[in-house]
Amino acid sequence: IQLKEKDLIALPNPRTAEEQAFLEQEVYNDVYSMVSSVEARIEKMRMDILANGKIELNENGLDGLVVDYGVPADHQATKDWTVANADILGDLEEWSDKLDVKPTRILTSKKVRNVMLKNKAIQGMFKDAGMLPSKANLNSLLESLDLPTIATYDAKYKTQAADGSYVQGRYFPEDKLVMMTDDLLGEPVYGVTPEDSRLVAGGTKDTKVGNIFATVYES
Repeated sequence: IQLKEKDLIALPNPRTAEEQAFLEQEVYNDVYSMVSSVEARIEKMRMDILANGKIELNENGLDGLVVDYGVPADHQATKDWTVANADILGDLEEWSDKLDVKPTRILTSKKVRNVMLKNKAIQGMFKDAGMLPSKANLNSLLESLDLPTIATYDAKYKTQAADGSYVQGRYFPEDKLVMMTDDLLGEPVYGVTPEDSRLVAGGTKDTKVGNIFATVYES
């Protein structure tokens, strides 16, 4: 977080209580924004792993860095469910059977769920059962067919471009779904960065030779 010289002078010596409150709020806002940005990046990586089976980094000097989790090719598929004769339930059953474990839940978007609700075959099953096409009834139908139930995730974030403008993005893609079990999928592991190590060590190296005192520091 960058603090200008006038702020560094004013923080310990505010002219008024109002000025102190304003300066402290500005610093805390910057801290909150920075922490929120880190949390958003972590969440985006989580969703990238789920949706794509890998993380691709093209930022902060890490252009082209790929962490591939090796999802088997036969655990991935592409289907167009917008066509009138799409066999959505058949596709879900086929994909479910291909997995090594029985999936119990699906993560996707509202867009995909709405496509499912508009599918003719699914609407026909709703009609036969005397059910209205709703998200709750869709999960009831899937559960009755021994298929995983659906949850949607449509949260978004913003990134700042080089020109200062903001671009909105999604954590989880709008056109994908992922099958999984009820088990814990994984946990994030955090490591100490070189910058953290230097902060812990004090961030400076002091040397005294005779009457000369030297300090090496980062800025």
